[in-house]
Amino acid sequence: MLMTINFSLILFLIVIAILFVITSLFLAIKINHMRYKMSILLEEKAKAIEEADHYAALAKNPLGPLFTQDTEPLILSFNVKGKIINANDRLLHKFGYTKAQLIGKNAIGTILLKPNKETDSMIYRLFKNPDLFIDAETEAITKSGETHWISWTNKVIYNSKGKPIAADAVGFDITKRKEMEAELQYLSSIDPQTHVMNRPALLETGATELKRAKRYGRALSVVIFKFFNKNAHRSLTDEELRAAAQLARTVVRSVDYLGRIGDVEFALILPETTAQNVPFLIQRLSQHMDEYNKKTHNDIALTYAAVSFKKKSDTIDSLISQAWRKVSVKKK
Repeated sequence: MLMTINFSLILFLIVIAILFVITSLFLAIKINHMRYKMSILLEEKAKAIEEADHYAALAKNPLGPLFTQDTEPLILSFNVKGKIINANDRLLHKFGYTKAQLIGKNAIGTILLKPNKETDSMIYRLFKNPDLFIDAETEAITKSGETHWISWTNKVIYNSKGKPIAADAVGFDITKRKEMEAELQYLSSIDPQTHVMNRPALLETGATELKRAKRYGRALSVVIFKFFNKNAHRSLTDEELRAAAQLARTVVRSVDYLGRIGDVEFALILPETTAQNVPFLIQRLSQHMDEYNKKTHNDIALTYAAVSFKKKSDTIDSLISQAWRKVSVKKK
C-alpha cells in the first residue's frame, strides 16, 4: 500500500515537472517572439524617424543639394574705378588672397573676370546706372584661376553732393545653381537619341535667324535630310541614326543649326547660304557616309530637299514644310 502511494506521488511529481518544463519552454518561446516583434517595431520606428527627418530637410530645401549655396556672404567694397577698398575674411578665403594682396587692386581682373570692353564690366555699369544693377550675377575668378558664379547685391555710396564714390557688394556663390540651369537648358533643347537639337529648339532658333535674314537682307536656306537604309527590309537602328546625325554635324559650319524634326528626318538651318550652295554640302556629307559604310559594313543613304528664303511672308515653319514636302515625294 505504501509503495503504491509512493509510486503515485513520484508519478505526480514527474507530471508536474514535465508540465513545468513545457510551460517554461512555451513562455520562453512567447517572450522571444515578443522580443522579435518589439525589435521589428523599433526598427520600423527608427526608419519612420529617419524618413521624417529626410522629408523635413527636403521641405527646407525642396530643390535639393544642387541648388544649395554658401550661407556665408562674400563682402566686397570698391570705389568708382574698381579699386578694392575692403573685403571680408570669407571672400579672401574663397578667392585665395590675403588682405594685403587684394586691397588696393582693381576688382576687375582679380575677383571679377575682365571683359572685352570696360563698358561691359559690372562696376562700370553699376556706377552709370545704379538702379539697374542693385542685383547682378557675374562670373568671378579665384587666385588659382577657378571660376565661380556669384550673385551680388550692390549698394552705391554717395558723397554730400550726390555723386557716387564707392559701392558695397554682398555676394553668394551660385555656381551649382548656374550649372544645373545650364544642364536643364541643354537637356530641354537636345534630342536625347541623336544629341542634336530637338524640334522646338530648332524652330525657335530658325525663327530668330530668319528674322535676322529679313532685317539685313541676307540669304537663308533650309535643308531637310531623310536618312534610310538601302536595304528596304529594315529601318535604321538607333546606332545608325546617331551615326548619321553625327556625320551631318561634321560637315556643317559653327553658324549652322542641325536638328531632328521627325523619326529619320533632320532639318538644317543655313544662314548666309543660298539653295544653290547646298549640293556642295550634301556631296561632302555623302562622302563621309560612304567612308562610314565601308568601315562598318552598313548601307546608310539619304535623300534631301532644300528651299531658300525669298518672300517677306516666309516663316521658318513654311520653309521647313516646303522642304519636307519635297523630300517626301522623292524616291529613294
